[in-house]
Amino acid sequence: MRRLLHNPRFWIGAVLGVACLIIYAVTMAPDIGANDVAEWQATGATLGIAHAPGSPAYTILSWLLTLAPFSLPAARVTFLSVVMGAAGVVAVYAFMVLLLNRVLPAIVSAATLALAGMWWSHATVATPYNAVLTIMAVLLVLLLLWSRSGNIRFLWGAALLAGFGLAYHPLVMFFLPVPIAGVFFLGRWKQLLRLKPVLILTLLFMTGLSFYLYLPIRGATGPAIQYQKINSLSKMISFVSASHAHNTRLQQSFLPNLADVQGRLDEVVYSSYNPSFLILIFAPSLALFLPGVWRRLRFVWRWLVFLAAGMIVQMFLIFVLTDIYAHYYLPLLFYFAVWAGLSAYLVKIALDKLAESDPELRQLALIVAGIFYFGFFGLLVAGTPHTWAFANHRNDRDMRDYVNFVFSRAKPGAVVMGDWETYTGLVYAQKVEGQRPDIILLSVSQQGRKAMIPNIESQYPAAQILLSEVFNIYSAKDVSTYGWQRPLTNKALTYQDFNHGKPYPLAAQLLRLVDSIAPFSGSCYKARSGTLRRPALTF
Repeated sequence: MRRLLHNPRFWIGAVLGVACLIIYAVTMAPDIGANDVAEWQATGATLGIAHAPGSPAYTILSWLLTLAPFSLPAARVTFLSVVMGAAGVVAVYAFMVLLLNRVLPAIVSAATLALAGMWWSHATVATPYNAVLTIMAVLLVLLLLWSRSGNIRFLWGAALLAGFGLAYHPLVMFFLPVPIAGVFFLGRWKQLLRLKPVLILTLLFMTGLSFYLYLPIRGATGPAIQYQKINSLSKMISFVSASHAHNTRLQQSFLPNLADVQGRLDEVVYSSYNPSFLILIFAPSLALFLPGVWRRLRFVWRWLVFLAAGMIVQMFLIFVLTDIYAHYYLPLLFYFAVWAGLSAYLVKIALDKLAESDPELRQLALIVAGIFYFGFFGLLVAGTPHTWAFANHRNDRDMRDYVNFVFSRAKPGAVVMGDWETYTGLVYAQKVEGQRPDIILLSVSQQGRKAMIPNIESQYPAAQILLSEVFNIYSAKDVSTYGWQRPLTNKALTYQDFNHGKPYPLAAQLLRLVDSIAPFSGSCYKARSGTLRRPALTF
């Protein structure tokens, strides 16, 4: 530890981490989100059970943060994403420092991830997805340390983290084949042929995975927020595997559709970076064709091949075995950041070769290097205003306005039927903050509403029935503000793919637009609230 504290590389990483922590904290959402965001905020604040697969490790950590004496419980849960975002940047920096033994390429990689629009947006709202990339990076750091030192304790730490990561979010499972293959491709795997190391690895992995026991234990106590009751082992297995929601690409085609793959790349990469920036970081790959460059990369070529193959395998598994959401593709930003750092390293190698062949060109080589790094960081920073607009949530209180409006219109004993996007925010305000315990909140899809209405009317014959929904606006009049055929949705939903819309304000904005929107009919929608017999009451 003493040696580490005297290492300038350690302090550079610490500065990067603190800077990201401050930036993400300043721009994080200060209040309730919508959709899954509000659900995670509510389950974290009440030690509840979120939707399948539950993410129990995320719930427990977010609950621990709610014990801190600052801001609202919703903001404290969101702060966990801030911490994971900053930790991911530091982990990428550490991995590149260890891999290349160079500081500048590591800084390039860290900055490439830190200022990516999709990454920044996940670090400022309450979601567990950015921790997947952070866990990936730390696992690779441990694998790298083990492969070079042979110290089995690094693998033990990786096993514990892998189990914990699966309990944080199961998306980690699509990465696990990569480090497992790396054990045999990169390290001294023969030391695992003995029984004791294997038993310890298994025990530590199961220890991390044991966080899933939270689900039946907590479910038995009847938490205030419980997506599904779990009172048996079979129900727990069904819940964790999300068997009720299986709709995989295997049912359509085993091979990925290239158009869909391109769409996901566009959503994750092009929403994160300026297109000119992409050209700049991929252009140095031409240096790979120069004689002698591969010899300089001799010490890392196995790692480079391993990472390239790992990216293909991981992305393929995600595409084939899951529904298509952009936040599932966040791990792509890790590989992108690694390549950015490698590109900077290739520039250095190419210029060194040029200076070796002709010493008089050394000054020219330094100028070219300066131009490259100036252009690199210049284009990266140039994209920040776009990223800021996409990821800055510090003034996002639309859902709070929306909740206040619904509660102000609901009479005592009212039944509010909400779609998932608005229902979760209302539940947070009721269960966490104790607002309007006298009204009944129901999560009802548009498809299921028709069947629910007779039951509600018979069970609560005198109750006021309200609708709380977010509708699409198909109006050429609103194209400049809301896009064409895009849903009006909460900005805190930036983790969703763009087929669900860019980060527009929540349906509470309709309070100001309702008079200019066409009547509720056909494909032209407006949000409304009121008794089903009196549709004129709107919000």
